[in-house]
Amino acid sequence: FPDQHEHLEPEDPTEPVPFDRLANLKKFLFMLFAEHHAPVARLDYVNMLLYFASHPDPVQGFHRALSIATGTHISPKKPSSQLLQSVPRITEEMALETEEPQTGKEEGVSITALLTVVCHGGTKTENHHRFCSHRKTKKEYSEDFCRIYRELGFGELDKIPYRILSQHSFMLDLIDSSLQYKFTDIHKVLQRLQSQDQAQYLTST
Repeated sequence: FPDQHEHLEPEDPTEPVPFDRLANLKKFLFMLFAEHHAPVARLDYVNMLLYFASHPDPVQGFHRALSIATGTHISPKKPSSQLLQSVPRITEEMALETEEPQTGKEEGVSITALLTVVCHGGTKTENHHRFCSHRKTKKEYSEDFCRIYRELGFGELDKIPYRILSQHSFMLDLIDSSLQYKFTDIHKVLQRLQSQDQAQYLTST
């Protein structure tokens, strides 16, 4: 959002003030995502952005969330969900990946960033709603990540280049099995529920 925006005032003072869409959107997002239980309500901007990281491909969604947590763009090293893509498309993407030069210093990923991503929305001991897909607590994830960093020859406070971190078997399994950042097509969900209601109605009549 821009820091400043024009407030449209009507030339005729008897006319109603135009609806300020941007200001009201800010108020709505603050009301929706702010921590109202704190002494002074505040909004964790990164936490809010993670809710918008979802993607139809959960692997892409995970990497979008990790990009937000690290503050740098992180993408899968190979196209995900390849069975859902056409062969020409796969070949084209692989060719582009091979030809893309490696420029600049690669940003690393910290344990703090990983915990921000995998524990977003609550952990096993905090939430049990159907959108929470965690199988472990934050402490258990922290212990796993510390072990991984040690196995890769890094300290717990270090940042590991993602090309190295992403090749660890634990990370591969975590990313491939995670549905936390999978975008839910609400229209399909509603259509399915409507179809089920119609089927129940037909069977009952």
